[in-house]
Amino acid sequence: MNHKGRRINEEWGYTLTETCMVLFLITTILLISSPQFNGVAQTNDLDYFFEQLEKDLYEAQMTAISKGMLVSVAFFPTTNEYIVRHGTTVFVRRSLPKGLRVTKGSLDMDNIRYLTSGNLHSTGTIHFYYSGKKYTLVFQFVRGRFYFDK
Repeated sequence: MNHKGRRINEEWGYTLTETCMVLFLITTILLISSPQFNGVAQTNDLDYFFEQLEKDLYEAQMTAISKGMLVSVAFFPTTNEYIVRHGTTVFVRRSLPKGLRVTKGSLDMDNIRYLTSGNLHSTGTIHFYYSGKKYTLVFQFVRGRFYFDK
């Protein structure tokens, strides 16, 4: 003992049991929160898809107006993608997120056409299904407008 009543070789630190308990608690917390982060990532993918689809539809409309040509948008559920094209020339080809299913509503999935005026050839709906939720893409006749009904 030294003059202050302490041992000279006193060791400071944690035992193996204490370290294992802390690691166990951290692992448990991460395992519990992991599925929640996965759900957030899937929701972000779906939100990004609808934002990108909206931009592609506006771009198709603007291309029809600016270049004076008929521009079509078509969804293909078998290949899980959609394209924007003029005749056989494809401008945009995008994949749908995993788990998203597209079905015909009152509009055929390959019958979305923007005229040279920017108006739609016909109006109607297309349905999207993801994790038991239904999203509807509604095309209005007025000036080629559309909106998503979630």
